[in-house]
Amino acid sequence: MKPYFLLLVSFCSLQALGQRKSVADYGFTHLQTVYKGDTVHLLIKSKKGEEQKPKPLFFFCQGSLPVPLIIDSKEGVYSTFPFKPDSLAVYYHLAIVSKPYIPLILDVSVLGPDFAFNDSTGNFPQAYSI
Repeated sequence: MKPYFLLLVSFCSLQALGQRKSVADYGFTHLQTVYKGDTVHLLIKSKKGEEQKPKPLFFFCQGSLPVPLIIDSKEGVYSTFPFKPDSLAVYYHLAIVSKPYIPLILDVSVLGPDFAFNDSTGNFPQAYSI
């Protein structure tokens, strides 16, 4: 009985280590909606404890490349924002919208040299380009 229990515990711990990080692990609140058949992701950043406090809204839309909002790597997280979200959250509630048909979180190894998401043909996804 004891060897089976140890085997079960080791499998559970390995599964926990291999789980993918969620948006909450990066300090954001994640909202989703569907637009034209695609899931649109909205990240909200507020200063801890001030989520319900009235503040101005800083609404950010990325540039034109199909870049995911969160880029993960073995070294840490790449910021795709031209600002530090934590510093803006002191004065604003921050809302960041994802690109259409682009995953929210991706590993840097599957992105191009400009951090753009490409499909299997090496081009921007066709649905994104329409």
